[in-house]
This record gives sequence, C-alpha cells and structure tokens, in this order.
Amino acid sequence: MRLKDRVVVITGAAGNIGAATARRCAREGARIALLDRDRAGVEAVRDELAATAETSHGKHVAMTLDVTDPAQVRDVLGEVARMCGPIHTLFANAGIEGGSVPLEDYPDDEFERVMKVNVTSVFYTMKYGEPLMCDGGSIVLTSSVAGFIGSAVSIGYSASKHAVIGLMRSGAKHYGRRGIRVNTIHPGFVKSNMLSRILEERGGTVTLEDMMANLPLKDYLTPDNIADTVAYLASDDSRMVTGQTLVIDSGFMLR
Repeated sequence: MRLKDRVVVITGAAGNIGAATARRCAREGARIALLDRDRAGVEAVRDELAATAETSHGKHVAMTLDVTDPAQVRDVLGEVARMCGPIHTLFANAGIEGGSVPLEDYPDDEFERVMKVNVTSVFYTMKYGEPLMCDGGSIVLTSSVAGFIGSAVSIGYSASKHAVIGLMRSGAKHYGRRGIRVNTIHPGFVKSNMLSRILEERGGTVTLEDMMANLPLKDYLTPDNIADTVAYLASDDSRMVTGQTLVIDSGFMLR
C-alpha cells in the first residue's frame, strides 16, 4: 500500500471527486480527514470507509468546514493535525461551477462568490495547511480543463481555474525548500453532480452523449479516474513531480 499510515486531508470531501479520492487513498492505507460544509455528506463517507474492510484501517475523521472562512480553515486544519498527526497530503478540492451566462450578464456577486470558493479558499488551505505538513509532502489543487481555455458563458469558473494554476506554481517554488510538491489536476467532463447541474442549466442543448462523441477516447470520465491521479500525486511515485498541470480529460484538450 503506497500510502500506508499517511494522513490525507480532502476538502470538498462530500462531493463525487472528494469521496472517490477518499476511498482510493484509504485503499492505499491512508488515514483520511474529510472536510466539507456538508456535515451529513462527510459523515456518510467516513462511515462508509469505516464499514468497508479494505478501507476501515485507522480512524478516519469527518469535520465541517466552510473553506471561505480563514479562521475556520486555520482552526479545522489545526484540529486535524492534533487528532491525526502531521499531514502528508493536502487535497484542496472544494469548488463550485457558478452560473453559465455571457460576461455582460454575469452577476457581480456571483463572480465574487465563485472566486472566493474556487481561489481564495485554496490560498487559505495552502497558507494554513503547509505549516502542518511533513517535509516531502504533497499538495494537490483541483483546477479543470477550463483552467487552460476561456468560456463564453462560464466566466467565473474559467477565470478561477486559471488562477488556481498561478497559486500552484507559486507554491511549488516556495514550498520546494521543504521538499513539498505542489501540482494541479485538470479534469475534463466528469460524470458527476456538477456536470448534471451544468447540463440542466443549459436546457438540454448539450448532452453527455454529445460530449462523449467529440472525445478521442469516446468515453466520459468518472470520479474514480480523477482519484487515481490524486493517489499517484500523494505517493512517492510522484516524488520528483512538482509545478505540473496533470490533465485527465479523455483527450478533450486535443480538439
């Protein structure tokens, strides 16, 4: 098991990618700290890990966290470190999609909300999490293929995911002094609750089948596909990988 006895902290842990990553890393031997504003959601994931033989080792913890509140981020991460010990992997995964409207119609307050959840919270997580980490640890930030391309309608989301790359590159340069690696992952279209909301908001003009038809691998991604990459970045297999943008997109970026 590549992550035996390591502490993996996941924000947005009640979501599809967060929960899948918790399962994957737990199967690799990690102790998981599940953080999300959805208390029932993270407690359900924790209970699932505890009830499954291959993930029930150690004592996984679930805590409520509003990632946009710096005091909460500081205090909750500190409590995780007190309960579980030094953090080996910090997965800043919490995020929202925001609205899908043209720039001139995009509400000011919605843009600010998306940037706060998707960017400012990542800054807080890195700022307060890094001092609690082991030397040689790993920070993984969730960006998106939208972090490389613009969008005519998902203005806040695209801008925020570009910004996450900047945070990653700055962190990789700064934290390298401690051997801490910092990388971003860039999912394409993942079959998830977020994607379902986006398709619904677009009123059926685009379907999952339409998206799949344009992908070189002709298949959608699952949260497990993303979790596999996070587990790799959490392990010593990636010990010389930092400052990188890892794309998991079924070939979307080749278009």
